[in-house]
Amino acid sequence: MSQANGTAHAWTDLSSQLKKAVSGLDKAIAKDKEFQAFANTRAITKPVVFGIKAAGSNQPILITVEDSKGYATTNKSAKPEFTLVALPEQWQEFFKQKPEMPYQSYWGMFGMNIKQEGIKVEGDWHSFACHAQFWRRALELLHDLHSGATPEDEDNPETDVDHITGKWMTAY
Repeated sequence: MSQANGTAHAWTDLSSQLKKAVSGLDKAIAKDKEFQAFANTRAITKPVVFGIKAAGSNQPILITVEDSKGYATTNKSAKPEFTLVALPEQWQEFFKQKPEMPYQSYWGMFGMNIKQEGIKVEGDWHSFACHAQFWRRALELLHDLHSGATPEDEDNPETDVDHITGKWMTAY
């Protein structure tokens, strides 16, 4: 295992490394319009529990989603339907304020065409797919609570100028 700056080992226990972020996640979920738009629906018929952990660890962060609610815990009393797993150094990269590619999202780390070593989903893949909106947003909120919002790229400022023009042509 690589230990960039000697801190990768600290990322073996995500619940400890992200303790402050986890303690603020409940409040962030309650205020987050995107998370609430998904959670405040009749489609959530029973609580969904999923985990986030470092490979080799038995200390997951557990997130429960119920009708209009979501909350996080490190208490192992609930059994997750699925758990998102990555190597400690991959989580360390993910939780930097401005992560490099492919660490900006779990989907990026998971890879659609290239499978990275250490990235996996343990448990029910159907539940993982059906509840992607929850785990994706929970990870984004955890990231922002831990590191602050990812700063916008200054290299490519958005512009309202459209340089594409169209013309009618007569075909012969």
